[in-house]
Amino acid sequence: MYKIKSINRIILTVFVIGLLMMSVTPGWSQAPKHIWTYIYNSDGSIPANGDISIRAYLQKYPSGVINSSNVANGWTYDINQEWTFYPNPDEAGLTNATVGDVIVIEFENTSGGPFDGESNVLTGVLDENMYQQIGSNNFSLPIELSDFSATEKNGIVMLKWSTETETTNLGYNVYRTQAGLNQFEKINQSLIPGAGTTTLLHKYSFEDNNVEFGKQYEYKIENVNSDGSSKFYGPVSISIDSQKLPEKFELSQNYPNPFNPETSINYCLPKNTHVTIVIYNTLGKIVNELVNKTQTAGTYTVTWDGRSNTGTHVSSGMYFYQINAEEFTQVKKMIFSK
Repeated sequence: MYKIKSINRIILTVFVIGLLMMSVTPGWSQAPKHIWTYIYNSDGSIPANGDISIRAYLQKYPSGVINSSNVANGWTYDINQEWTFYPNPDEAGLTNATVGDVIVIEFENTSGGPFDGESNVLTGVLDENMYQQIGSNNFSLPIELSDFSATEKNGIVMLKWSTETETTNLGYNVYRTQAGLNQFEKINQSLIPGAGTTTLLHKYSFEDNNVEFGKQYEYKIENVNSDGSSKFYGPVSISIDSQKLPEKFELSQNYPNPFNPETSINYCLPKNTHVTIVIYNTLGKIVNELVNKTQTAGTYTVTWDGRSNTGTHVSSGMYFYQINAEEFTQVKKMIFSK
């Protein structure tokens, strides 16, 4: 009898251990994983608890959203509550988090106070650490643009926007798509410089002279910050009406200015005429002749790449460009900066 009881106990013990292993084994590959960030208002002040609405999701799994809010100037979350973290990527599915996954965190101030509407986006790559900081120690919400508009004249779109304050702002990119396509592409050659950190009003503009008459376009502005984060504004829409002939001769200020490596000059002709556009240095000597021909009435753009007539790069400094078209003559200055 004793032996039988012992055998029964052994069998029962093995059975119980087996059940425990079956229930525990799937969790052995999981690990605790907390992410956290700092967050400040655009002026560097600490937001009140709950001022910042936060949405976080995996780039590969955008429908699995974490909705949360800040506690003072910080936010932390155990992502196992939503996705379950597996250190080994081979064991993680689409709805699980693992090392190497990109996490996207969206912040928006919804307090209704003076910073209401400020927003920013952070992205980070998950690592194997139990506690991981996303973003820098001074991550903040840049203020919304105070205005963003688009106007068209003679087939040239002028974008204008302004800010009341800026925080660690490197600059802006401009994106465009034909209306309805939602295929935005960057159209500026280089970053439009921002004002860094400031509480002063700043105004910006960008000319798009590569549009077609009879079409509608949408534009967005991307604000790029020094910590690598960015924020899109817009879109704004504008229709390019059927081509209209200019009512008068006109020479626009070159854009960008100062410039490097090249700049564009727009001009308008109300009738068919012979046109010359010449670049001069400060000594009055001809540097380059950009246009010398007869053109029909319309709006035109010519580009100067900072080279002389011989093809050599000019030195940094101030230059002048002059248009002559019948009785119309006008001179404007520009700055080439290396």
